[in-house]
Amino acid sequence: MGLGIVSGRGIFKGGRGDEGWRHENGDLPPFLEMTFKFGSWNVNSRDLKGGHVDLLRRVDCDVLVLQEATKDFHAELTALPLFEWSVSSLTLRPAKPKEKRARHLGCSIFVAGKRGQATLVAAQ
Repeated sequence: MGLGIVSGRGIFKGGRGDEGWRHENGDLPPFLEMTFKFGSWNVNSRDLKGGHVDLLRRVDCDVLVLQEATKDFHAELTALPLFEWSVSSLTLRPAKPKEKRARHLGCSIFVAGKRGQATLVAAQ
């Protein structure tokens, strides 16, 4: 079905570079280290089917991004107990009635917040 999955770790901090993030003594603040599973899927304007839901349950993503998703696909996936939070570009900027088919497809982000792990680690 073309669902790409990446598992990995990342170290995150806000801001650009280290400017403004150093303590008065010159030390960097702690970083947030996260372990998560990320999935990306171009659903190609499909309808959500049982096989899609089974696949998503099997891969168990912490973060899932969809491309070319219809508002119905997004709404149906949101109604399932797989993710705690989601947003669709079609909610942020709905298609206008006379716009072409491509404007009725959007991108969605789904997050399963309860499964991610985060640990505070010292900067080196």
